[in-house]
Amino acid sequence: MGLSHIFKGLSMSTPSLTRTIRMQVPANLEHLVEGPNTYAGTPLTEGIGAYFEIDVRCVGPLDATSGYVEEIHEIDRQVREKCVPMLADAMTGPAPASAARLVKLLHGAVDSSLDSTVDLLGLRLSPYHEVRMECPEMNQATLARRYTFSASHWLRNPDLDDEGNYAVFGKCSHPNGHGHNYELEVRVLIPAGDDAMNVVELDTIVETRVLSLLDHKHLNLDVDAFKELNPTLENIAATCYHLLDAHLDAPSGRLSGVRVWETDRTSCEYPTP
Repeated sequence: MGLSHIFKGLSMSTPSLTRTIRMQVPANLEHLVEGPNTYAGTPLTEGIGAYFEIDVRCVGPLDATSGYVEEIHEIDRQVREKCVPMLADAMTGPAPASAARLVKLLHGAVDSSLDSTVDLLGLRLSPYHEVRMECPEMNQATLARRYTFSASHWLRNPDLDDEGNYAVFGKCSHPNGHGHNYELEVRVLIPAGDDAMNVVELDTIVETRVLSLLDHKHLNLDVDAFKELNPTLENIAATCYHLLDAHLDAPSGRLSGVRVWETDRTSCEYPTP
């Protein structure tokens, strides 16, 4: 008996399933080694190789027999079978590979091999650099880069006394301030071709317009934007976005949003996705 009776009478939106596939790819595929499908991922290489993570998001109706959108081991198999040779070719080609174009090719190969629809494919080149493509905008990709800056601040309302500020902001209201190691993710829409902004251009803009302004600064005292604006996480995220917006507004790369982490448990996105 199938599982369709379990869902009978339920009003369900189309579900999605996201799977992350980890792999180490050598430039020479003769050095590829298949191992167990562990948390660290497979395939591996006997020597040096490049580490990749591929995120695949599948959408579609639940299978009447299994209740799956897609069987995860089939996702793993198809991604490894289709993507590993393409990644190796990209590393050994005569010219630098366009990451956005490569992601589009990877998406097409994986989507055509699965029963469900792949509406997002992301290629993570490092913990701080990702390119992802999402339906229906298959002619552009999102370049996401992460940066860090350290800064101190206090949180206070000038209309409140010390007791009132402590009641609202707690220890964050201490007049001598406190600090954070912030993490900033900048997301830019780029075309899926050779005319896309490269990472050096993006890094230079972020360094010039944001990091040099905020890093190792006391936000309340050193940064004009926060002389009268309380440097909450929400205001920091919005300020980072507006500092970049006018400088990332070209066909080669257009700012779509930022995310700032104050701790690994607390972050803010602007604008809201």
